[in-house]
Amino acid sequence: MSTTTRSASAPAWGRAAGAAALAAFVVTLVVAAFVWPAATTTPHDLPVVVTGPPAAVDGVTATLEESAPGRFDLATVADREAAVEAVEQRDAYGAIVLGAEPEVLTASAAGGPSHQAMLRLADELSAALAARSGAPAPPTPAVTVTDVASLSTDDAQGIGMTAAAFPLVIGGIAGGVVISLLVTGRTRRLAALALYAVLAGASTTAVVQGWFDILQGSAVENAGAIGLAFLATSSMLVGLSSLIGRAGIGVGALLTLLVANPIASAAQPPEFLPGAWGEIGQLFVPGAALTLLRSLSYFPEADLARPLLVLGAWAAAGIAMVLIGRKGDDPDTAAPAPREEAEATYATA
Repeated sequence: MSTTTRSASAPAWGRAAGAAALAAFVVTLVVAAFVWPAATTTPHDLPVVVTGPPAAVDGVTATLEESAPGRFDLATVADREAAVEAVEQRDAYGAIVLGAEPEVLTASAAGGPSHQAMLRLADELSAALAARSGAPAPPTPAVTVTDVASLSTDDAQGIGMTAAAFPLVIGGIAGGVVISLLVTGRTRRLAALALYAVLAGASTTAVVQGWFDILQGSAVENAGAIGLAFLATSSMLVGLSSLIGRAGIGVGALLTLLVANPIASAAQPPEFLPGAWGEIGQLFVPGAALTLLRSLSYFPEADLARPLLVLGAWAAAGIAMVLIGRKGDDPDTAAPAPREEAEATYATA
């Protein structure tokens, strides 16, 4: 009796140990996914434009390439107006204006890390100009710093914009999970997705912009951007569940939470992530949504085509999967299985 009990309990203890090991692995994976971007953040090929006398531009360019190789991607523009335009259109994170009164242009709204990088660049430029003239470095920076696109006074540190990123991810996942589990039928699922995008986009904008004043610009445009982001994520989850069943919900949620979210560049620009991960992150919903919202709020001259195209592509892919998949069909209206159809034919014969 005791031998039988002992042998029967062995698999149960094995499952318990396996479950604990699996849970530990999942926790490790989650921690690594979220900590890795912050632990490896460093600027590389940060777009910066330079303008001024050719000799001065060549000298500063050579100095920066020697003192900070790979940190900046320097490009020359005609004048200060062109430099300001490059920053406002998000073609550059800052600019160096050389001449009688040297100036560094920055955009704190583009992100804290890039803004700090431009401030350090101003200090380095001041020291380099002083060294070149043979004079000791002045006690205060000789280089003027101008913030071309500054954050709102209600979110002066940019913390609110960063904090709003995660609810956008969770909101898309939540909508997809609820609709996948509670709504059947392709038409009803698509209608629920559209209604959710409108309602969630409007309510989220009311909180983030109307209440906390984190977002700027047109509330209607911001609501549309947030709604499109919610639609892109939730339709992907619903589409996957329509194709492969409830397992699709988990696949979509893990893809969004553990892959797309950590490389979305919520806390730092894409150029601060190692390798090509920053660019890859902009091809997922969280990264594209944050870029779109930041541009709508602080960079009205920026090109919105790419983030809109990314979000639209994910939404279209999700809707297509809903239309193709059969797992979410209403049992009352779904086409009968071959065996059921044969039995019905035999019964009426």
